[in-house]
This record gives sequence, C-alpha cells and structure tokens, in this order.
Amino acid sequence: MLRFELGSGCYLRLFEESDAEELERVVAANRAYLAKWLGWANATEAAERWLAFIRRTREKVAANDGFVAAIIDGDAIVGWVGFDRIDWQPIDQHWILVGTGSTRAEGAPGDPHRSTS
Repeated sequence: MLRFELGSGCYLRLFEESDAEELERVVAANRAYLAKWLGWANATEAAERWLAFIRRTREKVAANDGFVAAIIDGDAIVGWVGFDRIDWQPIDQHWILVGTGSTRAEGAPGDPHRSTS
C-alpha cells in the first residue's frame, strides 16, 4: 500500500473502497465551507457515488493517467490531493542559460515564453 508520511501524524495514501462512507461524512460535515470554492460540494452525494469516485481514482492510478491520494490525520480522512489527469506527452520547450543571468526560451507555438529571435 502506498503511504507517504507528511509528519505530525499525517500521511497520504490511496483511497480504499472502505473509505466511501467516511468520505461522505467528511464532505457532508464541511459542505458549506467547501461549496464556497467547489461547485460539486453542493450536491448531496451518497456513499455509492463516493465509492464510484474512489474506483475511478484507483483506475487512473493503475492506468498511470492520474493520481489522487487521501490526506489522513491520525486515522481520519481530512481531505485529498491529486492530479485528475497526467499528460505524459513531451513538450518542445527548452530553457537555455546564456551569459550571466539572461535566459532564452524556445517553446511550442503559442508559448508566452517562446523566443522570437
């Protein structure tokens, strides 16, 4: 099982299916606060919907196409962190140090740092 220690009794780990009910309780208890910034927080979710969310996060990790981890404090879920999708395609961008302190960027078309010289 993945476990990344954060210190002070907190750590990251992948969600388990058994977390669905606790996740529903945590979101319900913090709904008003979360809804200020997160539109999905206004929806009343059942544990079954959270179970589907957990399964999707596990599928993304298995497919190497995303990463979501539960933030645990002691034994309690207090949130989550992650990347919904990871784009593994390389981009054509290089930073080159020229002289003392000046930089030149060469990047993809439309890149605001692309060198025009």
